[in-house]
Amino acid sequence: MFAMLTKIAKWALYLLSLALIINTLSHTFDGDLGWHLRFGAEITQGTFPYTDTYTWTFFGHNWTNHEWAGDILYWTLYNNLGYGALIAFTGLAVWLALILNIKNFSNNNPTIGAAVTVVLALALNFILTVRLAMLSALFFVLIILTLEKIEKKGYWYWPIIFWLWAAVHGSWILGFIIISIYLFSYL
Repeated sequence: MFAMLTKIAKWALYLLSLALIINTLSHTFDGDLGWHLRFGAEITQGTFPYTDTYTWTFFGHNWTNHEWAGDILYWTLYNNLGYGALIAFTGLAVWLALILNIKNFSNNNPTIGAAVTVVLALALNFILTVRLAMLSALFFVLIILTLEKIEKKGYWYWPIIFWLWAAVHGSWILGFIIISIYLFSYL
């Protein structure tokens, strides 16, 4: 009976944490979201702009959007399901990053897991809004998961993770930083 109550409490906390993240996201708005959606719309209509048509200070200057895949994803969600879908998707990505991190370290080294979770939560706290940067936490944790499974050849996933991360947001360099930290710690 106690084991069942513990499972119920654990899942209730998981769902409550997801609800809190989505609630926080639903009360925020990122000023860059409009041009991300516009760029995603233009790509899905068959054009890929190489000049800035979004800002008045750099209008007409050469520019390449490095977040094109995230823009397509966000536009597709927004266009087909509305702003609520962006909130839910972003919230789910943040929540999944935190849950995967906790699960990864809970058996091996709960202290490190708690520390990484706190750092992720603090980093996300001041920018928690519907923006592509929120997906970076999930990619960050995926790199950590592959590093923890390095003996099982987890590094073969790195090109896929880094390609997706680089196409979604420019914070992909954090992956190389965490890999360097892990490699240095092994030395």
